[in-house]
Amino acid sequence: MQRPTAEEMERAKVALFDYDEQPSLVVLDRSTVERAATCPWQAHAIDSGKVKAVGVLAESGEEVHKAFGEVLHSWIDSRGAMSPTDLRQDVDQAVRFARPDLQPEAIRAIQGAVWSWSQMVYAIHPSNILAFDGGEDIGRSGQLAIDIPDMGVRYTSELDLLYQGDCPDVLEEVDYKTGWKDWAPEDIRDSFQFQSHAVLALEKYPDRKALRVRVFETRSRRLTYGVIFPRERMHDWKMRIRSGIDAWRVSQQENPPTWPTVEKCSICPAAALCPVSDLPMRQLADDPAQFVRDLVAVEARAEAMRKLAAGWVDEHKQDIQAGDVFFGRNKPKSERKATATIYQLKE
Repeated sequence: MQRPTAEEMERAKVALFDYDEQPSLVVLDRSTVERAATCPWQAHAIDSGKVKAVGVLAESGEEVHKAFGEVLHSWIDSRGAMSPTDLRQDVDQAVRFARPDLQPEAIRAIQGAVWSWSQMVYAIHPSNILAFDGGEDIGRSGQLAIDIPDMGVRYTSELDLLYQGDCPDVLEEVDYKTGWKDWAPEDIRDSFQFQSHAVLALEKYPDRKALRVRVFETRSRRLTYGVIFPRERMHDWKMRIRSGIDAWRVSQQENPPTWPTVEKCSICPAAALCPVSDLPMRQLADDPAQFVRDLVAVEARAEAMRKLAAGWVDEHKQDIQAGDVFFGRNKPKSERKATATIYQLKE
């Protein structure tokens, strides 16, 4: 069977939201809203193209998702006539067709997990697969959406795999993660992504009572324990989405606010551009809490700048000189007297 091209798949996704009855709704995807809910200024910097939001790990992860989606498509086409070995071999083959600059990392991310994934899929009958990433052309798109008319928004997100398990009242979701993070149950429970998925899936299937979410960590070959998202909590999750949409509107301003915290700033892709470090120094006595929040953002920017400078040093094999100041890996050892201590010599 001839697979649709990437362009055809994107057109199919757009068609999912092309309804005449709501022509004025703004389509917002979960990642855009979540980014603004994390920090409006970060979202503004990324959306305006001032900073690239993803790196090699994220890009290669997308290639892994595509490989899994292609083989799920084959599994459904075969009506279950493939063995776990067939599934494994097809995934191995598909990931090797990844974009050439991303292929090595994509293979590293997936190579230890292919057999585990194949066994997991083999246990799911093709007719029970409700939606997956890559299923647009057979009416099983993982791209789900809800309308929020009073906010003028159609909110959408893509699920990697949604299927009907043994319990008829519970939907099953498996999300692929190709990074190094270990997903604890509380991480899944509190995730903006998975709370959004619960809202989208339970709205689409109103007769179901809950969504169970598991994360498939490809690098550790681990399928986490399931976390239940019961319908009774829908109001909480919907309000969080609405707050995220409000934050997105704030991020569309010319100078949106920053929301610095240690955890967020340390991994922010826009830290090196953060305007907090350019603000006049606040008086500590006037607002000590804001002073500390600004300090967090400034230190995150400094760390981002160190990483950029270290990359230049490693690429050019020389330290950077600015007058009598240097940055690099050739700092002279201290000439002060060594501290007396216990130590052991390696053979």
